[in-house]
Amino acid sequence: MPSKPVLLVEDFAPDARLIVEMLRDAEGGASFDITHVSTMAAAESALKGQSFACVLLDLGLPDSTGVDNVERLANWRKDVAIVVMTGLDDQRAALEALQRGAQEYLVKGRCEGEQLVRVMNHAIERNRLVAELNELRQRDYFHATHDMLTGMPNRQLLDDRVSQAISYSERHRAQFALCYLDLDGFKAVNDTHGHAIGDDLLKRIADLIRRSVREGDTAARVGGDEFVLLLSPIRSESEIEQIVDRVVEGVERISQIDGRAIDVGASVGVARYPGDGQTYAELSNLADRNMYTTKRQRKAARSNGQAGQVASVPAQWDVRFQPWGDLRNGRYFGLEACVVVDGVNSSALAPVPMEQLLPRAAAAFKQASGENAAQRLAVNVRGQDLLTAGFTQLVLRSLREQALAADQLQLEIPEDECTPDADLLVNLSLLRSHGVRIVVDHFGRDDASMARVSRFPVDGLKLDASLLHGLRDRSPTGRAMVESIVRFANALELEVTVDGVDTGADLATARSLRCRFLQGALIAEVIAAEQVAGCFTQKLDFEALSAQAAGGLH
Repeated sequence: MPSKPVLLVEDFAPDARLIVEMLRDAEGGASFDITHVSTMAAAESALKGQSFACVLLDLGLPDSTGVDNVERLANWRKDVAIVVMTGLDDQRAALEALQRGAQEYLVKGRCEGEQLVRVMNHAIERNRLVAELNELRQRDYFHATHDMLTGMPNRQLLDDRVSQAISYSERHRAQFALCYLDLDGFKAVNDTHGHAIGDDLLKRIADLIRRSVREGDTAARVGGDEFVLLLSPIRSESEIEQIVDRVVEGVERISQIDGRAIDVGASVGVARYPGDGQTYAELSNLADRNMYTTKRQRKAARSNGQAGQVASVPAQWDVRFQPWGDLRNGRYFGLEACVVVDGVNSSALAPVPMEQLLPRAAAAFKQASGENAAQRLAVNVRGQDLLTAGFTQLVLRSLREQALAADQLQLEIPEDECTPDADLLVNLSLLRSHGVRIVVDHFGRDDASMARVSRFPVDGLKLDASLLHGLRDRSPTGRAMVESIVRFANALELEVTVDGVDTGADLATARSLRCRFLQGALIAEVIAAEQVAGCFTQKLDFEALSAQAAGGLH
């Protein structure tokens, strides 16, 4: 049995010898390895340099007396059990010693060796259990208030910090800034390189943000690729600009991960207290709107900059498809178009103008689908595409040339681009009036998702993969939130697709949500047009897919 190091703090030598002899003669006492000191200073020095399982502490020492001794030692080492052994027979002192951090209180001359051994073992075990309980509480609190991927504060902790900032600023007539940051191009990284690279990118950006803000500021992750910076207090506009510029420039400098080319940016919206709002809701809404305005400006500038860059569009590119399945009948249902350059899905690296992509995707779909093999073609579009002059005519012409029904085309627009823009709403409504289906992609990455989409003319939602992948680590409350999204969609009679079904566990979770469509690497990889017909003759065996994934064959 390993020995248990014990620190005996006793200034009266005869008492110290008696305690050592009691332990030596008692059954089980030999398991304790005693180190004896006679002053509080010596005890603190010993605790600083060595680990002990237990401290036997006298309250009357030459350099310190009373129950304060307990608190002093407890502050030095939280993992050490403290047993007070003193000649002071005082119930009030005993209670106070226990309140200050002691596990036991014994009066000298009133205990035998076996009792002392038992008390010390019980104190050590009790202290261990208390330490484990405190660690569990701290871990539960951290999980409840922090994002598990990045370790950053989550929305719950951010809400509390903003409330504190408002209270502080009211009392001290101070100012603070709330900055909403959303990544540009993150979906393309996930689609091109997979979620593992996307997660690595998020962790790198989280680390960048932490290094960019000041001590005392709060940086939180509140959605899939959305972050919030609480800069408190601020004394000048330049403070905000310097921090935001550091973050934006740092994000844009990320060019590769594990040898994979990365092209991302960041759009930031800022709201200032008290000038822009007096409440958290007012500041949050304004920062969110300003962020979307910045995002649209950045995308417009980027599109304009690329308009004359013929070389930015690859000379040789093709369209491939990722099928998605229908949970109701176990069949493949539709095809999502993917831009491919040199055999790699490169939509993030080599953007193709919609006037080139849409006609080719429609033609490839028509040829590949054959006799009703696939019922629907999905094409990812940007908000900027929908605002482009002539886009509706381009869509209708592409359908007409391939003799496709309007409801065979599904345009997928990212949720973060569903901005409250009057022109966008008009164009979406016009497309739907012709029968084209509109689906909100990457849905559910923030708490405002349901409120935002309820105002848009859409036919379906594609749940963001982060919702599915995070469900295994979510609390029951988190799962209830995802289930409420599905109920919300059903109430609005919207079709729901679960994206990111990559593993057997993902499949089991997705099926439990009772959504209609499933998409992901486990359901089907990206395939060439000539493989489509064969794929759609197969029936989806979900149990076999789960077993295949569990066996590491997929």
